Amino acid sequence: MQDFTPVVIGLASLAFVIVAVVAIVKANRRSGRADHDRVARILQLLEAIAMRETNTHLYELHELVRGKPTPPSAAFLAPAGWFDRSKKGLAKLLSIAQTSVVEWFFVFFTPSMLVGSRQELLTWFHEMVMLHRNDLRILEAIAGIIERMSIALTQPEADWLYARALETVQSSNSTSPARTFALRIGRMRYSRSRPNRVPTVYDEQAIANDIAARVS
Repeated sequence: MQDFTPVVIGLASLAFVIVAVVAIVKANRRSGRADHDRVARILQLLEAIAMRETNTHLYELHELVRGKPTPPSAAFLAPAGWFDRSKKGLAKLLSIAQTSVVEWFFVFFTPSMLVGSRQELLTWFHEMVMLHRNDLRILEAIAGIIERMSIALTQPEADWLYARALETVQSSNSTSPARTFALRIGRMRYSRSRPNRVPTVYDEQAIANDIAARVS
């Protein structure tokens, strides 16, 4: 009599694999829907914050952006995309010193900052720096965001940010917050090609000279 045991075991193993794959696909779909819903709610909250009082939305927004970062999406930097819809609300949060929420927003969307043109985003950073050039807390928050995304920046983007930081020193009449911001962006720019991304003493001197040239 023929032994069908190996066949039965093989079919059982195949069935197990099929069930596992189906479960993974369903889980991924649920996760994708959850990510989509979370992004949609974040955008809704920021649009509401841009238009009216923030107190009723801050707690929920803070909890959402502190969650697991969303997968990379070209929709973030696309024209009329996620960032474009968010930037007025983010600007308002900076204006009322809610810097931690803004920082968490950019952590949440970090993967998406790797996809697409970043010029609009970098221009927004510069606009916020110029607007708050005497506010150390806000400038430190923006510098931290730029530093965290620096690995994704091209050299021309880093050069552009540093040039704008030096302009801020000049336009602020060399206030301490503006100089501190320029120092951090300068270190980010100069250290890109250094071992362990640490600026050398020569880099530090070059940055000091760059800043001094904008003061005199």
